[in-house]
Amino acid sequence: MSKIISKNQTLMHSGIAHGIMWILAMSAVSNLNDVLMKFLGQRLPSVEVAFFRFFFGVISMLPVMVYLGKESLLVKKWHVHAIRTILGTIAIMIWCYGVSHVHLTIATTLGFTVPLFVLPLAMIFLKEHVGMRRWIITLIGFSGILIVINPLGTTFNTAASLLLVSSICFALSDIIGKKMITNESMATILFYFSIGACLISFPFAINAWQAPNMNELVFLFLLGVGCNLIQFCVLKAFQAADVSVLSPFRYVELLFAATTGWLFFGETLHLSTGLGAVIIIPSTLYLAHHELKMKKTA
Repeated sequence: MSKIISKNQTLMHSGIAHGIMWILAMSAVSNLNDVLMKFLGQRLPSVEVAFFRFFFGVISMLPVMVYLGKESLLVKKWHVHAIRTILGTIAIMIWCYGVSHVHLTIATTLGFTVPLFVLPLAMIFLKEHVGMRRWIITLIGFSGILIVINPLGTTFNTAASLLLVSSICFALSDIIGKKMITNESMATILFYFSIGACLISFPFAINAWQAPNMNELVFLFLLGVGCNLIQFCVLKAFQAADVSVLSPFRYVELLFAATTGWLFFGETLHLSTGLGAVIIIPSTLYLAHHELKMKKTA
């Protein structure tokens, strides 16, 4: 009996270790994507960067769809795909612009706010019950957002405010994605999202077109592959361990952002960004823990 318990504990620890490895890999790839967007945005229009991100996302997904076969191309609710694609495309185009105009640490910190927006939006669109405790934690998280963007000060950051709009669109997209994932495979969702986003962003990209050079094309391809790789890492991580165990390691991305921002762009961490992160990160961690607890109770 003791051998069985010991074996189960070993497997559990092994699963957690693998989950942490995948979530750290996801954070690294996500940070690399932001670095690429910031670098490319110095010369290319943000809408063009977003278009190529979607285009190469489709190209990199083609071998996966061929491997999965015809069934992976079947879609049950086209209108839901369309709504999610529109929201996601707007979110990513705005994000590409915002990342090009703020420090990576600010963009990464504001990216952590998506769960804060999911809560009130889920209450509106999914009719979910939201308790007083969750509201209080959410409002505390929003106070961290105000510290980062400083709306009443002389250093109000318009690009950072646009990143918040992007986070709201991402939150809406996540809410729709939660509904879709019960009926559609992740590969199907990603593939049709990339195709739809290509079609939506193409007219905007053409209007502001700047011919990319060979080095930029390589970086744009890596950006498209990275977008799909992030989703793959997330899935592998959550297959290995619980969300509550892995959530704290998600915020290692802020360290990656501070390091790469300093190395590649000479950025330094602002005090307001650090203070905002100290408030936002515990708030989102609590919400993740509370959501998991409610699911287990249900």
